[in-house]
Amino acid sequence: MKYSMSNFDILAIISEIRSKLIEARIQKIYQIGNIFIFKFKTETGKMNLLVETPNRIHITEYERGKPKIPPNFCIKLRKSTKNLRVCDVYQHNFDRVIVLELGYIQSEEETSDSKPIITFKVIFEFFDKGNVILTDENNIVISASRYKTMRDRRIIPNRAFSLPTTSGQNIMNLSLENFKNMLQNSNKRIIPTLVSNLNIGPNYAQEICIRANVDLQASSNSILDKSKEIFIEIENLLRPFKEKQFTPQIIYKNSDFYAISPIDMQIFQEFKQKKFKTINEAADEFYSLQEETIEKKQIQEQISESKAKITRLERILNDQKQQLQALISKGEKFKKYGDLIYQNLGLIQQLFEFVNSSRKNKISWDEIISKLEKEKKEDGSFAQIMNKIIPNNALVELKIGDTSFQIDFTDSPTQIANNFYQKSKKMLKKKLGAEKAIQNTLKKLETAKLEDSIEKPIIEKPRKKRTQKWFEKFHWLKSSNGFLILGGKDVKTNEIIVKKYMNDNDIFLHASFAGAPAVIIQTEGKEVPEESILEGAQLAISYSGAWKAGYSQADAFWVKGSQVTFTPPSGEYRKKGSFIIQGTKNILKSIPATIKIGFKIEDEYVYPVISPNIESKDILFPVEICPGDLKSSILAKEIISYWLSNVKDSKLRNKIRRINIDEIQRLIPTGKGKINI
Repeated sequence: MKYSMSNFDILAIISEIRSKLIEARIQKIYQIGNIFIFKFKTETGKMNLLVETPNRIHITEYERGKPKIPPNFCIKLRKSTKNLRVCDVYQHNFDRVIVLELGYIQSEEETSDSKPIITFKVIFEFFDKGNVILTDENNIVISASRYKTMRDRRIIPNRAFSLPTTSGQNIMNLSLENFKNMLQNSNKRIIPTLVSNLNIGPNYAQEICIRANVDLQASSNSILDKSKEIFIEIENLLRPFKEKQFTPQIIYKNSDFYAISPIDMQIFQEFKQKKFKTINEAADEFYSLQEETIEKKQIQEQISESKAKITRLERILNDQKQQLQALISKGEKFKKYGDLIYQNLGLIQQLFEFVNSSRKNKISWDEIISKLEKEKKEDGSFAQIMNKIIPNNALVELKIGDTSFQIDFTDSPTQIANNFYQKSKKMLKKKLGAEKAIQNTLKKLETAKLEDSIEKPIIEKPRKKRTQKWFEKFHWLKSSNGFLILGGKDVKTNEIIVKKYMNDNDIFLHASFAGAPAVIIQTEGKEVPEESILEGAQLAISYSGAWKAGYSQADAFWVKGSQVTFTPPSGEYRKKGSFIIQGTKNILKSIPATIKIGFKIEDEYVYPVISPNIESKDILFPVEICPGDLKSSILAKEIISYWLSNVKDSKLRNKIRRINIDEIQRLIPTGKGKINI
């Protein structure tokens, strides 16, 4: 990807996106290598702005894998800018620099006007190696993707940031007189003169000369007679940028991507071109389809991480098993010592009494040991259990049968035995802890092996995000009889569904549990069979507190839409998120808390959906899940594994592997469950 955006490209991009970005709110920032993706919520919906310095900036519709752990600079950006609004975005002095001013909008009390209050700035530099700089409202550097010290400015934390000095004149404000002086004072060829003095790229310098019919090799001061013609062509070139009338296109050379252009240019007349409605669309396709798919690199990293994780867990498991065996051996050994002391208590007491009384009588250790050696020769003598004495440590080493161990002869034998039993009990407690740790490691290892066993997608080219249908922002399914069933995800969407999408003839359902969603069946004036009503009830119960509580079934009710109101009876209060039901409820008993998750194929996309109870041609390989303890991340991977085990077509398998795990997790109630076998 050699082509970097010119000043003109950046001007056109900003011209298109500025009005959309003003007052947009930052929701999230992602960093994928050198690529930053700023997710904005605008008045018309969501918008993803991609920035890759020093190459490009544009709105993107393409999907990209996100790193599990964001880089430190990205974290800093997120913390500083989350939920801030765009106060302004502009190109600095027609240079390859963009300033994004963030803050909040303060309404004037006496007028309807609003005043932007800037709290942070993000500066994008598209020259040299590129840079992204975060500053406060006073232009003090907070952080940057690249710190550096230059001759005329420094980009380091807690220091004032200054924008780069623009070389040459701003072409947007150029006068004929200044242009003539520029040519007269230059002994360079015309192309280098235009490039260096007007701060434009060589393509645009050539375009100006071709339009003015000027020899590209001519020296600047030799064509003063043509200065007016050249100046007129400069103005003609600038007109679409000033009037924001673009003819965006991708330029191909030998069928390969070559450049993008916001306007028609004579230098590209012989090249193949593809036209677009906006320069952002052109830039998005031009750059995105050339990306060395970052997903491919991430998948390789995931494979390496997965293998390393399995190796690490296997090593930990092996160490834990060795530690467990050591604890068992120690516990058995200490118990055996205690048993042997009690079995030979009389002999040990005699031995202790002999040693301690001898010492009281000031008999030397040599003499004590000598007497004990003689005593050993007597049958049944207490000395026969003694192996040796260690006087300096007050220890005697006993040998009973083929077991040798040392004990303190100044202590009570029964106390020593009890101490051994206590040590044995401690080892038993540690053993239980070690066994629990082994079970936890086995679970982690099983999960790691499951993750490793899931086939990774074969990434070809980035693809545009699938355009979601309006109802996909809710819980939804198409019933066995083709009726659209919608369920709220929270208090806000519960009210939206009822207020905006429910008619009097529709059906409203609710579970008997707290925290249940409002569910409606859009009837379109038709009679709804019992099968569809039960499927709506299952949706209501599965996304209620019944699932989290582990209930396998629960009750629900349904009424007509005309029976639901937000107005409580006189003198009563309606809690936020609740509904007033008028008239008789139709009770549904013992509805199972289960849902089925299958996948749909739509053009090049495969995506997970909730399936009705009766098999649908549109939804393939539904998997029934119910309340359980498996985390949604693990359960989602098991569901993908099930799909892959049933699909033989390699192209379809690759599409399944590209499903984002998050998409399945969002369908799993309360983030936990299990496959219903």
